[in-house]
Amino acid sequence: MVFIIGFIGVFFALIGNMYWYRIKGLLKKNGYNAYNFHGHSSDLGNFQQLINSTNDVSLKNYYKKILFRLRVSIALIVLSAIVSVLYMSLFYAKWDGVSTIFYW
Repeated sequence: MVFIIGFIGVFFALIGNMYWYRIKGLLKKNGYNAYNFHGHSSDLGNFQQLINSTNDVSLKNYYKKILFRLRVSIALIVLSAIVSVLYMSLFYAKWDGVSTIFYW
């Protein structure tokens, strides 16, 4: 069960990366500085600026959907990690002070 939860978390991480790099591409296309390997927090602020400055309603809605989906995927990654840790602590693990002993 933990492995399934882990794979679900990895799946959401891949989806989140897709949306994040889509946002970076849209920022570059619209003249913002967006770097591939750093500056992720500034990208969110710049993307919000891009959404606010866009006058086309359909484009603005498209941008909002991308941002919403990114936020949902981040929340689902965190949720799957929490569920995995809780599941492990309730059903599989015993803490002995130094390491974790698993009962399979």
